[in-house]
Amino acid sequence: PRPSLVDASQRKHVLPGGGRSGELTAAGWAQARALGEALRERYGAVSPDEVSARTTHVSRCVLTLRGVLLGLGLETSRLPVDTRHATEETMTPATRRCPSLAAHWQSCRAALRTPETGHASAPDPGGHFASLIAKVPADAKDAFGFPSTAVPLKDALIALDSLNRAGGGGGALPWGVTEPELQALDDRAAAEVA
Repeated sequence: PRPSLVDASQRKHVLPGGGRSGELTAAGWAQARALGEALRERYGAVSPDEVSARTTHVSRCVLTLRGVLLGLGLETSRLPVDTRHATEETMTPATRRCPSLAAHWQSCRAALRTPETGHASAPDPGGHFASLIAKVPADAKDAFGFPSTAVPLKDALIALDSLNRAGGGGGALPWGVTEPELQALDDRAAAEVA
């Protein structure tokens, strides 16, 4: 298939540390491998003729599928994978091809937004999301459009955390972010894409 426009636009955005938006992180790769291993442990070994593989053509999705298949113990170069261009995609909402679906999708997302902030609402027990907002430096808020959208900041924090751990940084999250704050950000990001 043709290259993904999503990949092209996201690769333009370089994150602190040199990674790029939309790339599969080391943590994401490890999660994909672990999922494949858990599936193999639960269902036993499978042969390539027992497996049907399907993914979008976005590179991080293709790599995630490869990690799952390797975790299953399959040689990925011998397994056909059904990969389609976004114009033929059925795994994600086709809002560009269906105006009715686009309108419905927008109304659902708008219903999640609060009138005070304009961004997706999610419960914030303990005020963890609010304390996270206070910790994010102004330049990062501008770069990621935060807090009007939580998804890019969540992706950036995961990438920064992964780079920190890979570099022997001891596992501390950037900007002194705590695990409860990261969970609150994850909840907010999930509300945005729901």
